[in-house]
Amino acid sequence: MYALAAIGKDRPGIVAKVASVLAFHGANLEDSTMASLAGHFAIMLIIDTSAEDNVEVLRADLSQVGAELGLWIDLKSISRSYPTDEISQTISISVHGADRTGIVAGIANVLADYDASIVDMTTHRLNSLGTTSYVMSLEVDLGIDSTDDSVARLVAALSEKAMELGVTVKVLDPDGDLL
Repeated sequence: MYALAAIGKDRPGIVAKVASVLAFHGANLEDSTMASLAGHFAIMLIIDTSAEDNVEVLRADLSQVGAELGLWIDLKSISRSYPTDEISQTISISVHGADRTGIVAGIANVLADYDASIVDMTTHRLNSLGTTSYVMSLEVDLGIDSTDDSVARLVAALSEKAMELGVTVKVLDPDGDLL
């Protein structure tokens, strides 16, 4: 199992060429995130390949595509990890406010203090009518040991941090209900 990361100036064909090299080598995309970020395209993949003995050829072919497309590419072996069968609670968090340094750090530190794991996160700076605002969306795993009381304490801590940062935080349960 391997993690593949790539980034470069956004242009058509990046996904097609990288995915074609992986398919040629029999690599299966198990998990992926790809996005255009400030004019650059970023790829993060978890791949599984049965061609372990040919990984250097895969690496060379990826390097060739990287050179052709102007991409920085890294391929790293990782250990196989499977999620547990235990059900954990997840929540969705949205943050909105005037852009300023420290919003991500502030919210992420509160989540870390409560042993909540960020599963997915996106952020965007929005410019409208001379005002720059910041939007952050998160999917968060609270773990199997979360209780209604621990969730309520987390929501209170997020609300307190939001006031400190001058942003608005909304927390939704899996059913879309506001917490």
